[in-house]
Amino acid sequence: MRPWLLLLAAAVAPGAELSLTALDGAPQSLRSLQKTPVTVLVFLSAQCPVSNEYVGRLNALANEYAGQATFLGVNANRNESVEQARQHATEYRLAFPVYKDPGNAAADEFGATVTPEAIVLDGENRVRYRGRIDDSQKPARVKRSDLRLAVEAAL
Repeated sequence: MRPWLLLLAAAVAPGAELSLTALDGAPQSLRSLQKTPVTVLVFLSAQCPVSNEYVGRLNALANEYAGQATFLGVNANRNESVEQARQHATEYRLAFPVYKDPGNAAADEFGATVTPEAIVLDGENRVRYRGRIDDSQKPARVKRSDLRLAVEAAL
């Protein structure tokens, strides 16, 4: 096994339909949002400077894998409102939709504990990767793009 890729056997429990809230307030099932063979959930924060440092790289990945991997931003921060998440998505021109995670159900299900953190799901909802985007907060220092490698492996 490659050390950069954390493969997990976990899957969303049968019948456990996770729900996220669109920024217009409409509930959406995770399953209904999965339009490609690979889904990438990126847990973000509107107020976290580290999370915001990654927006450009995340946008580039979402654009690069358009049609192959569905990127979804997830804001599970209880102290950030839907309006803050909407303003953040607009201000930072996120290239993928952002959803609120009511009650932190998705964060708990997938074990997301920090922002930014990525979860890569395959077509059967198995977690293929959970972890960092890359190995440095500063783009010029990146030596390994863990999320890119995980998406490639899942494809």
